[in-house]
Amino acid sequence: MIWHVGPFATINGARLGSQAPALPPDLIPYSGDASDASWHASSTSNGHHSLHHHPQDNSHHVPSVKVPWSENNAALGYLVMLLQVLTEAMGWTLRHPLQPMASHSQIGIRKPMPVRRSLFSTAATVEKEETTWQAPAWQNLFYSEDQAQASFALFGGGQSAAAQKQQLQSSMVGLVENLLEIQKQTRVVFPHAMQVMDPEVPPGPRWVRIGGLALQWVDDSMETPADLTKACKYLLTNMKWLLSYAVQQKQLQSSTPRNIDRPANSMI
Repeated sequence: MIWHVGPFATINGARLGSQAPALPPDLIPYSGDASDASWHASSTSNGHHSLHHHPQDNSHHVPSVKVPWSENNAALGYLVMLLQVLTEAMGWTLRHPLQPMASHSQIGIRKPMPVRRSLFSTAATVEKEETTWQAPAWQNLFYSEDQAQASFALFGGGQSAAAQKQQLQSSMVGLVENLLEIQKQTRVVFPHAMQVMDPEVPPGPRWVRIGGLALQWVDDSMETPADLTKACKYLLTNMKWLLSYAVQQKQLQSSTPRNIDRPANSMI
């Protein structure tokens, strides 16, 4: 089930995102004393005086909640499984194949490869350029803190944290490209627009923008953690929209009467 807990979107109870305030500042109860507040008297229209209490601004005391990578990995695993099940049930085609494996799911990134073919005819030879797809290169759709730590060990063979996040970003691009491919096949309209952005300075990595916010864990300077969390919320909202669309299409298919061929001598 796709839902939300405060600023975080959840899938099967697992949150997806970076970090965000636990509560909005105006909902945090004031727990200070008189020394932390200012008092002033004011006169009302009938001549009476009233004393008003104004707590000081405590927005800087707002605690932030950070989602651990283990929970993010679980949420991504649920997301991959849901997309795979919907694809098989509806007969959709994905640009990049998926491999659901719980918290260690993978995606096979396939890159286009232009091929020039020569078409021979009696009049002339015409060259036509076609696009084929390379074999999928499997990438992790998760981040492993153990591998990041092992990469700095003396005999460790893991990937560094930066390399893992770059691969995760590339995998997220592939995941969104799958959703965009489904959108072409079904004409479904997602509530939050998704775009795959090319790097401003090649050969930098591509990245995803959802609802005007960047969905990436690589460059923290581009978006705040709260914006990343909101972008993840938009992603799961689009997935919930796609799930509703698939259920609706299945219901329409089941309610459509089918023509049954009967023998010519049938009395029915």
